[in-house]
Amino acid sequence: MADVVELPAVCGLENADAIVACCISLEAADVAEIDARRCESIDAFAIATIAAAVISRHSRAESAPRFRAPASSETSALFIRLGFQELCESPNGDWKPASTFEARQLRAHDPAFVDRLADEFAQGANGVVEEARFSVRLCFMELLTNAFDHSLSPIGCLVASLRDDSGMVDCAVADAGIGIPRALRQSLRPGIAGAQQTDTELLVQAVTSGLTSRRERSGGLGLGNVRQQVVMRDGVMTIRSLSAAASFGPGLRVRGEEQGSRLGGTTVHARFDPRRPLHDSKGHEQVEVF
Repeated sequence: MADVVELPAVCGLENADAIVACCISLEAADVAEIDARRCESIDAFAIATIAAAVISRHSRAESAPRFRAPASSETSALFIRLGFQELCESPNGDWKPASTFEARQLRAHDPAFVDRLADEFAQGANGVVEEARFSVRLCFMELLTNAFDHSLSPIGCLVASLRDDSGMVDCAVADAGIGIPRALRQSLRPGIAGAQQTDTELLVQAVTSGLTSRRERSGGLGLGNVRQQVVMRDGVMTIRSLSAAASFGPGLRVRGEEQGSRLGGTTVHARFDPRRPLHDSKGHEQVEVF
């Protein structure tokens, strides 16, 4: 008998703990069924994170999970466009929906795909906004480099990228790797990453202070660059990695909190309008880890 993994009605970052719990159950079950019938909305964070858990099952040659589609017609249409049932029930081949660029499984850099995202998300009333195109391309290239060069993810990474009618970009990159805190602990010289630091403290330090797993180099895994592009356009970047969770945004504290449920790998989520002009957000953020 299958273990039923029931997705919440609001399937997104605001319910991140529930999404992580669903992914843990999905990966642990011998036989699984994903029940999305109650799901009324889903964002890029949930799409990428759940897809990573599904593909991790496939990579271990475990039974393919059955998928029950949402009752909501709008949400069901998105799942159909993303080929989510095929992702769950057909384990052969990478996830690359033929009808949309909004979701992809990547195992290496794909500049043509990133350029397509940048062109789509940089569209303004009078055509492409070049500064927005640069911002989108930089964010995705940094996030993909982070996943490919540091995560050791056996499935590559999952990219979900949506845009609403107002032009807000909702995007996420998820992997099934070793996690940012573990990568830092394995690579840093003794004494740099203190043994008493929590996963969240290491994660926040990587983003805000340039702590990096690249020996003798600064740069903070490229996440600092993404944070700058997102926050200085009044957006919010959120990272879940192992037991760490942190959000970065203008006028917000940098909120970091250790979680009881450990995500297998890392998901970086950003929501922002790349067409907005950059502004200096220095001094607006305060670090709070609890």
